[in-house]
Amino acid sequence: MTKDEIGLMMYNELISVIVPVYNVESCLNRCVDSIINQSYKNLEIILINDGSTDSSSQLCDDYLQIDNRVIVIHQENRGLSSARNVGIKKANGKCISFVDSDDYLDVNFIEKLYVNIVAKDADIVVCDIYSFDSQTLQIFPHTRDLEEGFVDIDHIFETMMRIEYPWLYTMTCNKLYSRKIFNETYFLEGFIHEDEIIFLDIVKQSPKIYQIKNPLFYYCRGREDSIVNKKYSIKRFDIFVAFYDRIAYFKQNGFKRTLIINECRKIFRKLKRGLNKLSFDDSEEIFLYQKELRKAAKKCICNFKCLKMYLSIVLSKRYREICHKKRRLSPHMPKM
Repeated sequence: MTKDEIGLMMYNELISVIVPVYNVESCLNRCVDSIINQSYKNLEIILINDGSTDSSSQLCDDYLQIDNRVIVIHQENRGLSSARNVGIKKANGKCISFVDSDDYLDVNFIEKLYVNIVAKDADIVVCDIYSFDSQTLQIFPHTRDLEEGFVDIDHIFETMMRIEYPWLYTMTCNKLYSRKIFNETYFLEGFIHEDEIIFLDIVKQSPKIYQIKNPLFYYCRGREDSIVNKKYSIKRFDIFVAFYDRIAYFKQNGFKRTLIINECRKIFRKLKRGLNKLSFDDSEEIFLYQKELRKAAKKCICNFKCLKMYLSIVLSKRYREICHKKRRLSPHMPKM
């Protein structure tokens, strides 16, 4: 394909950008404006207002008067996954990108990723990211040294073991996808860590993934009412669904044992952190925690390090105190 042919295709293909919106009046303009001002212009910008109770709903409608590429969908609050799924069903573009409403894009994000979708005949293009503080807007510099080019699944999982922010790959929003990736794949609703869970479903399609070094996506950290900063809940352990799925996938497909061990250790690390945040006064949460710990003991003790991590939890003073507290609060609950 010649450069002229690539250029002609580039500027005639529609690209869908899906933005879930929920109570983000303070940062929605920054996000949507960064999409409207993209150097690549042939976009449909789908804003899904997921039952906002602040002025976000009106801000979405205001954009209908500002830019005719904007589509607004209002729905009752059903969560991030539902909003994304609604956007996927509505999307008409050859490619799809997702942007969370507290994040924003470099002006060349769509163009640079789409150039590589076309020129490299890729199914997914992933870029590096910057992060920024939600209060000060201070941007934190790019610290990874990604290799530009196609990356296979083995390489991605091995890279995830050693880089500081492995969710660079599992996060949904720093990528451009060929529409076919989502023909039969949707986000699992009712989960917090939907990005981690859908990642393996995407991997199983054996997509051609191209990686570029440029940090073109700005990820917000520290927003008080964001999902990751909400009060701790055992619900956060739904990420284990992704970890267990990966363990099974690695075993079935002959991946390196180190990858399996890495997923097991991640589960125990999260269980240990969760123990320190678990409330002494919530017997149901304690029961669910013990259930997850028992499941991990059955599935994830695959070497001495994992056994040591497990024992460090069950033999800890805090765990014994929590078990004792649960028995006092709920004497009729099943024994663990």
